Amino acid sequence: MNEIWKNKNDRSKAQELIDALLSHTDKGMTQNIYTLLVDKELNALLGTTNDQDRNHSLGTIIKMKAEGKCSVEDFEEIYLSIKNSIESSPKTHKYWTLFIPFDVETKVREIKILGQNFSIIDKSEVLADSRAIEHVKKNLSHHVAPLPHRDNFIDELPSYFLKTETSASESSQLWQEVLLYYDVIRGIVDFSMQFKGYFWRRNIYFRKRTRLGPPALAIAVDKSDDLEVINLIADSSEKFKSINFNPQQKENFTFISSLLAERNDDEESIKQLIADCLRLYGQAMDSIHDYQTFLGFWQLAERIACTKNSGGKTEIVVKRLNSFNEKLLPGSKCKHSLNLLAKKRNDIVHRGIHQIEEDDLNVIKLNCENALHWLIHRCDQIKTEKHLQAYYRLRDLSPSALQKEVESSDIMEEVVFFIESERKEASK
Repeated sequence: MNEIWKNKNDRSKAQELIDALLSHTDKGMTQNIYTLLVDKELNALLGTTNDQDRNHSLGTIIKMKAEGKCSVEDFEEIYLSIKNSIESSPKTHKYWTLFIPFDVETKVREIKILGQNFSIIDKSEVLADSRAIEHVKKNLSHHVAPLPHRDNFIDELPSYFLKTETSASESSQLWQEVLLYYDVIRGIVDFSMQFKGYFWRRNIYFRKRTRLGPPALAIAVDKSDDLEVINLIADSSEKFKSINFNPQQKENFTFISSLLAERNDDEESIKQLIADCLRLYGQAMDSIHDYQTFLGFWQLAERIACTKNSGGKTEIVVKRLNSFNEKLLPGSKCKHSLNLLAKKRNDIVHRGIHQIEEDDLNVIKLNCENALHWLIHRCDQIKTEKHLQAYYRLRDLSPSALQKEVESSDIMEEVVFFIESERKEASK
């Protein structure tokens, strides 16, 4: 028989957890704080990573109770049987057209992000007749739009929607299928509009800084033209103005979107890193509280600095982020101000002290933007994260030390050539 737990101590602990859950199970499991904690611990011990696997363990406990079984071996046999049966059964995916409110006025009508095609269409194409409008109003949740306000809600929906094709076994999963792409698009919109923009001091306690409000719903239509409403929970009732790009912002949006148009399955690709950075940029701008915005930008700084293998050490983040200020600022650039922000980051994470000022946000935002702008315009030379890590390591070496690195690998040769080209350009 296949064993889930090979370690004797893990098997013993699993048996105790199984016994505890069985003692609170009849035809179903009693739901209380105790069973919640025990069930979570059992699933953590199983290594489950999604709700479906967690449902397998619940089904296993209920089946064991019904059959009078209680050993860890019984659990393993039933759990694996349920899991294998579900995973081997054919999965039927339906194809849907998904419409997402997108309050951006632009002449751009087609976007492709990481291989996923989007169209920007008029609201009238989505809600084309009274039947569709009434169906949407009827299926809105109370959290999205209370009943007395649903007529106004429909009228106040943006004039434009994103349209895309996707598939899922059920409509409730559709939003997760497109969320990554939407987050990247939102990041591109905010970066295009707010690059080198300044946060002014505010007289209110909190406010999102994003220019693109989060969608309250999405509308899905299947191949039979059946329409379903996907209610999304907005974390703010703040009103957002429609976005209208100026020529520079439109150029930024078009350039970055085209840069990230194609899907790249190489996780080390620098374009994948740029897409992830823009996702983090959008999330930072979408945060409500100052400290959340600050932490969002610090996560972005860690991603740019490639600190995954160094445990996100703040001194490495500061050094690498500050290196992009070389041609922009005098003296020590932003070294000492970034060191102060690193301490504030540690105070938030480790001590729960949220003393973030508007200028703190400006410093971390502008530094992240400088670095991200550099990456966006160097991705033909810095092609992968390995290239970027090599650049960080080699950029301060002497010419003779650089030459010693050339023979070690093709990546090193390319990065050395790039650094030498940078130095020649700077000396002109």
